[in-house]
Amino acid sequence: MKNSPTAPPMLNINLYMDDFVASVETKPQIITLHREITDLMLLIKIPMHKWATNSLLLQNLLRTQDTWVLGISWDELFPPNLATLGYAVVKELDNIHSIQILRFIGISSYIPCAVHVFCYESEHAYGSVLYIVTVKGNQSNVHLVCSRNRLTPIRKVTLSRVELLAALMGARLLRYFCA
Repeated sequence: MKNSPTAPPMLNINLYMDDFVASVETKPQIITLHREITDLMLLIKIPMHKWATNSLLLQNLLRTQDTWVLGISWDELFPPNLATLGYAVVKELDNIHSIQILRFIGISSYIPCAVHVFCYESEHAYGSVLYIVTVKGNQSNVHLVCSRNRLTPIRKVTLSRVELLAALMGARLLRYFCA
């Protein structure tokens, strides 16, 4: 598609079943990608919804790490770029009412289910998430059970090492869940 130069290759690589997972560096890039993916998928009558981004906790941890690296003490003012990011986090808290967390997943021994653990790494952070997929008749439900994330070490490490740390975190999450 001429108007969507980034979307088709990203859909080829980052689409798994009905989930599209991608990472970009800047807010304008994600806005463009969102528009392109949404338009492209509507052409084939598949509406994309439930868009999500990095957690506020992770963004706050990155900001805290930035203040530590810059040597800012607790009683000093943030530089303007970090202060702007802080105000953006407070503004995003307005949408917190839209989050729904079920207290009961409803798994019994009669309902087939599968446990999925996904791991992710980047130069800033790594993490893993554990889902349970239940199937009742023709309907399948996906339930987020738990997740973990951490900042990558401040000292420079290779992306391969961070990938191993993410895989280890995912294995430990699965072991904790199955215990």
